[in-house]
Amino acid sequence: MARKKAKNPHAVALGKLGGPKGGKARAEALSPERRTEIARDAATTRWGRVRERRKMMAERSAAAKAKRQAKAKAKKEAAPKKATKATKTAKKRASKKVAKKVTKKVTKKAPAKVAKATQAKTAKPTKPTKKPIRKRAPIKVKPPAPTKIKK
Repeated sequence: MARKKAKNPHAVALGKLGGPKGGKARAEALSPERRTEIARDAATTRWGRVRERRKMMAERSAAAKAKRQAKAKAKKEAAPKKATKATKTAKKRASKKVAKKVTKKVTKKAPAKVAKATQAKTAKPTKPTKKPIRKRAPIKVKPPAPTKIKK
């Protein structure tokens, strides 16, 4: 445990005499104009610091935002363009149209070959048959031999 310093009793008595009176006595001695001037200076100092801090934080956040935007822009320019969902669907549609045109041309020339090709495409693959689960024989457990109790 920390040891307390012994206070000088005379100094304590003097502090109790003058301490509580100090602020009030000084305020009463000042003129009202001087008191408002002191209060105004204190307020501007206090809120001036707040304003400076807010301004500094705003500058920091603006710089950070500009940095993030520049980074994102550089990343966007460097990365190859990915196909969006819309472009993918457009490609699918185009490939279907081409396939339809090809089948129409083929049907005019050789209908038998087209029929075989469409059957091969539409034929569903057969599912592999499941192997039957092999049942294991139950494990036979021997009961433990009786033990003799020693006296």
